[in-house]
Parts: sequence; structure tokens; C-alpha cells
Amino acid sequence: MHTRMYCSDACKAGAYRDRKREERETYRRWQEEQQRQREREREEQRQRQRRAHSGGSRVGGTKTSTETEARALIYDAAGIADDGTTPLLKAYRRAARRWHPDVNSSAEANAIFQRVEQAMALLRKMGKAA
Repeated sequence: MHTRMYCSDACKAGAYRDRKREERETYRRWQEEQQRQREREREEQRQRQRRAHSGGSRVGGTKTSTETEARALIYDAAGIADDGTTPLLKAYRRAARRWHPDVNSSAEANAIFQRVEQAMALLRKMGKAA
């Protein structure tokens, strides 16, 4: 350990106060960052809950144009809540299997399958799909 030499006790006390002030400032910045992280996590959780509990289905409708819409469509078609535990590729495969016209004989299956394919193609094009 390196021992510092000070010219006077007043100088030593000033250096001590400066170190303590810097420690308090560092701790305050760390607390603020932790608070911002908690707020981001809460907002993401609220968004996931809104998506999971939304009234209508995103499977039908117009062409997706954003990453968020494409992800939401894939998870909705798979019947999975986008809570961050299921990877996108797994949700896509489940949705494709569920709505593939060879597996599902319902009238809407082909249209939904095509929308899931378009959404995944958009995500691949954006580099967001693994």
C-alpha cells in the first residue's frame, strides 16, 4: 500500500473530503443507473402484458412493417406470450407447424401461414432472426 505524504493536516483532511465526495457521487450515479434499469424492465413487462392480454388477434390483417409487429405476429400465431423466455425461432417454428396448410385444414390457415412467413422474412432481412 502506498502511503501519501501531505504538507499539512488541512491538506490531508481536504484530500479525504474529496475522496469521500467522489465515493458518494459514484454511489449516487450507480443508484440512478439501477433505478433506470428497473424502470426499463417494468416498462418492458407492461408491454409484454399488454401484448399478451390485448383483445384482438394480430394474426389477421395488414402487412407487418416493423420488427415489433413482426415479432408480435409470430408469437401470437404460435399462441405464446412474448415474455422473453421462448426464443423467436422456436415460436416461429411452432407457428409454422400450427398454421401450415398441410397440417391445419381450416379456411384461414393458409393466409395466417403466409403472414407468419412474411413476418419472419422481414425479421431475417432486418437481421433480427437467428
